[in-house]
Amino acid sequence: MPPRRAPAVPVTEDDRV
Repeated sequence: MPPRRAPAVPVTEDDRV
């Protein structure tokens, strides 16, 4: 089992708006 990491999709500034 792979370790639990952050989602594969990085959060960009556009997503934070």
